[in-house]
Amino acid sequence: MRNLFFLFAIILGIFIIAGNGWTFRCGLGLVSTGDSESQVLVTCGEPASKKQKCESRHPETGICIKEIDIWTYNCGEGDFFYELTFNEKDILIQEKATSRGKGNSHCKGNTP
Repeated sequence: MRNLFFLFAIILGIFIIAGNGWTFRCGLGLVSTGDSESQVLVTCGEPASKKQKCESRHPETGICIKEIDIWTYNCGEGDFFYELTFNEKDILIQEKATSRGKGNSHCKGNTP
């Protein structure tokens, strides 16, 4: 019983530590928060779409002072569309599944 409790504590600790990050699979490759746009492009290939969004505007001039990039990957039927969000320094900060994927997967990345 003591060994089981010890094993549970170790597994719980791993999940708590890993809870702050995530990994997105592209074929045989993986990308994680903190990766650059260029690393994601090499690992996952071109996204299905790219868009820019203004996160913050100057209160007086209305000029965008913080812009993010959102890349969308269609991982195909049986999977999801994923949005990868990059900050103004082109660093991956978030991944989220947005809807069910359609057709063939375009999340192959660099597969042999």
